[in-house]
Amino acid sequence: MRNQAAACFQSSWRNLYLAAAMLVVSASSARSNNIVASSTFDSSLDGWYSDAPQQIQLQGSGGNSGGYLQFHDTTFNNPWVFAPQEFLGDWRPLENNGALEYDFKVIDLGNGAYDMVPTQFTISGPGGSASWQSSPTPPIATTDWVHWTIPIDSAHLHVTSGSLDSLLANVTELKIWVEGVSNNNGFDTDGLDNVVLSSVPEPSTFTLLALGAVALLGSKQLRRRSS
Repeated sequence: MRNQAAACFQSSWRNLYLAAAMLVVSASSARSNNIVASSTFDSSLDGWYSDAPQQIQLQGSGGNSGGYLQFHDTTFNNPWVFAPQEFLGDWRPLENNGALEYDFKVIDLGNGAYDMVPTQFTISGPGGSASWQSSPTPPIATTDWVHWTIPIDSAHLHVTSGSLDSLLANVTELKIWVEGVSNNNGFDTDGLDNVVLSSVPEPSTFTLLALGAVALLGSKQLRRRSS
């Protein structure tokens, strides 16, 4: 009888362990980024635009994966692309809890390449402006698709005017630099893909939920064993 009780107890705690493991997996899944806005460029430019519209076009394949936004330097300036409205607005919920991600690729160096340009973006609004750029500058060469994830916080964003809190209250412009190389005669080609603005739920919330659920399961098992 004692062996049967011990086996029952071990089985109960094994089930509890499996339940806890499932909760951890569920919490990890739930902690997946909550997407605020995204552009995959699979069928259109998704509202992204340039001051030199002749320099950008949709490519239906060759992206990471699917289509992508292609930049081809023909005017020797204006290598910015601007985000559509869905990426703009109140970013305060993203501060210290969100990120901007995108894929970038240098496809063709053009003529007379003499330096590479850091990957960078800028946000601005009534409350100020801030920017980010990659470091260090890579060697002069074409690249594969490179994925960038930039947290929305003071450690990664360089505030150039106003304050970060005031800026994030109303972001009215997001622009991404889409030229990866400096050259003498232009005609370099670059790609942008999978732009995602997202937030991440607080880990502590899911930790507490998982621990609470495990404690509840444990108390039920102990009550059953003692009854």
